[in-house]
Amino acid sequence: MKSAEDMLAAGKVFTDLSNEVDQELINTGFAPANSPPGTEPHLPTNVSSLPLERVKALYDEFLEFYNYISDRITVGSVPLGLTKDAASVVEAEVVLLAHSKKSEYPNADLRKAFVTSHPALLAAQKDHAFFKQLLGAQNNRLKKLSKSMDRLYRELMIRQPNNWSRDRGNRNNGYKQQQAQAPQRHQFRKVGS
Repeated sequence: MKSAEDMLAAGKVFTDLSNEVDQELINTGFAPANSPPGTEPHLPTNVSSLPLERVKALYDEFLEFYNYISDRITVGSVPLGLTKDAASVVEAEVVLLAHSKKSEYPNADLRKAFVTSHPALLAAQKDHAFFKQLLGAQNNRLKKLSKSMDRLYRELMIRQPNNWSRDRGNRNNGYKQQQAQAPQRHQFRKVGS
């Protein structure tokens, strides 16, 4: 009979891939920062009263932190998937063990309870739950940063109206301006003499 440690070792096939995947990311040019670029910026309540240069600087601070959190999510997604796969392997090992003990656990409910509460499976699920919760929290932080950046961007565009149509992708606005400046031509054709 396999011990809980042996069952966890079966899942190490996947968790050992973490270093290989990280190295492959580095080989393709991914170079995440090891530490944050400072403290996480916060959006002041009076953005519209800030000087333009401060709004630009604040946007840059948010962008730098956004990139950092985005890289952390990328780094964290590797162990998230691998620990899920490892937990699946450990669960299969525990299910096999439960079915080999049918005399001790004669019905499906008892076998299911044995599998669900087995220490090896709990340890494997704990690792997966940690990375799942961590990435969920990081994604929430990323959304918050994104909303703040959207507000700063809108403030920058309001203060620079000449750039508004170009930056917002409003292609028709530039076309309408050209039409207004062009000399008026006959808009209708003559139908007959």
